Amino acid sequence: MIKHILFFFSILLLFNSPFAHERQITINKGKPINVDGILEEGEWDDAGKISIVITDKYSIIVYYKHDGENLLFAFDGFLPEMFRVPEVLLDIKNDRSSLMDDNDWWFHASMTDCWSNGSFNDWKSCVRNAESWKANNVIDMKAENKFEMEIPFELINLNLSESNTIGIAFNATDTRSEWNFWPKHAQIALPSSWGEAVIN
Repeated sequence: MIKHILFFFSILLLFNSPFAHERQITINKGKPINVDGILEEGEWDDAGKISIVITDKYSIIVYYKHDGENLLFAFDGFLPEMFRVPEVLLDIKNDRSSLMDDNDWWFHASMTDCWSNGSFNDWKSCVRNAESWKANNVIDMKAENKFEMEIPFELINLNLSESNTIGIAFNATDTRSEWNFWPKHAQIALPSSWGEAVIN
């Protein structure tokens, strides 16, 4: 009997610990943004935020919200000496599959906009300015940069009347050998390892 009680309380503690909540965010509605890579005063005050840890002393800050029609993201803290660019991964049905499928999306911003449905690292998709979604591009990748993204609900087939919970992960990568994620142990090709977002 005592073993059962101890087991119950250990499970209760696990699900109420910070670890249990580090994989879920809530994306609230906020005001629209100007996708220019300038985090203007007050522009992201109504957003939630998380950190992508790069080193013990260096993290990227990710801001997130929506405006009723688009998912909105901003990435702050990219340093010239620590080359990274941002990526957003979305699992629209939150089916947490073991392979990316047609409800999973990859969005990448750097000197170009790149994106794919059902796969990742699709560099053939890259264009200077995407028409179906928005991200600011940067000219000097060795400078201190900030990024903003606007991803339409319509593009990714996000219907909040059907479900308001999606799978999500953020990546700060050099695109070659370094990948730093939120959640920390996410893997780019494994939606089941991504976090979860509840969209209010």
